Parts: sequence; structure tokens; C-alpha cells
Amino acid sequence: DTTNYDTKIENMSVSERFFFVLRLWPYIVPLFTVYAAEYALQSGTWTAIGFPVDDIHSRDRFYEFSNWMYQAGVFLSRSSGTLWTAPIWILWLMPGLQCVNLIMFTKVAASHNSAASWLYTPGSLYIGAFYSGLLGGACYINAYT
Repeated sequence: DTTNYDTKIENMSVSERFFFVLRLWPYIVPLFTVYAAEYALQSGTWTAIGFPVDDIHSRDRFYEFSNWMYQAGVFLSRSSGTLWTAPIWILWLMPGLQCVNLIMFTKVAASHNSAASWLYTPGSLYIGAFYSGLLGGACYINAYT
């Protein structure tokens, strides 16, 4: 490869820029995956969970509090991101764990109190939302450091 990536971006041709960005795929794929899973959690599954589920105000309260828990997890993991740098295999593991969270929350939202009754408690779901924030924030901070 004879492309010199030490030159300034303004001096690169379109193809040089493309191949420069293409080299970042080990970081772009985990970032995209964790973002997509978080978006599905927040805009999809968390809107269908409440205690009791048939009360719209209960669902609104769960949605609001789960997002606060998520943001607390993101804040904590991003604030402590300089203390530890994850190796690339952990950077790839975090989005996989976030997808497991998405599957778990989807199962809870679909079955409510039947098949996953041990999961369908406010405490366990709020801990799961906090954990989702920890994973998302850790993936973001470690992809950029």
C-alpha cells in the first residue's frame, strides 16, 4: 500500500479518503451496532413496559426512569473511560452484550408477566437499563480512545 495517510485530509483524493475511513471499520462496526441496539431499546421495548403494563402513565414512568438509569450508566462509563482502555476484542464484545440486552428486554416487553416473570420486576429492569448505559458508554469511549 503506497497511500500516505500522514498527509492532511484536505490534500487527499476521494479514493484516499475512502480507504482512510475504511481502515476504521474495526471501530465503526461496534459503534454502529451498540447505537442501533440502544435505539431499539429506548424507542421500542422500553415504551411497552410498565407496572401495570395496561396503564399508560405507568409505562411513561417506566420509560422516563429507565432512560434516567441508562443516562447514569453512560455518564459513569464515559467519565471513567480514561482509567482503562479495552482491547479490541472487548470493544467487539460490548455490542454483542448490548444485543443480548435488547433480546432480554424484547422478551420481557412481549411476554410481560408470564414467560420471563423473574425479569419483570422494576428493580431488575432498571438495573438492566443502567447496565445498557454502562455498555454503550464504555463502547463509545473505548472506540474513540
